[in-house]
Amino acid sequence: MKVTVIGGTGVAGRWTAEARQALGHEAVVAARSAGVDLVTGNGLDLALAGADAVLDTTNVATSRAQASREFFEATSQTLMRMTASAGVRHIVALSIIGIGRVPIGYYQGKLRQEEVLREPTVPGLRGTQTFAEWFAASANSAR
Repeated sequence: MKVTVIGGTGVAGRWTAEARQALGHEAVVAARSAGVDLVTGNGLDLALAGADAVLDTTNVATSRAQASREFFEATSQTLMRMTASAGVRHIVALSIIGIGRVPIGYYQGKLRQEEVLREPTVPGLRGTQTFAEWFAASANSAR
């Protein structure tokens, strides 16, 4: 299976890409440092070519609600539009359980991301990390 990992050079993205590769999948890393701009879509078409699924592990360094919402809305809309054009069948976005109950600005952006990904363009779902997954990934990375 070919999987494009959006944000694949960040903490969660790097471990996600490594875990996919360890399972024998082809993991394409899509990040600004790899020439992919998720806001504008520049370079994303190449990263999505032939992909079966997208794992969105993007992040933004802000605690301001408006900045977070704007970032996640723009990036999610670009991702939905371009994955549909590329024929990608699934998007999984890393999120956080219970974010709707916590009044933190960053979480407002993650909620907006989930709303955009619920639009029927490409089937999307929210994935969440658990301690066991992070512990296993961390232990494997330390070796």
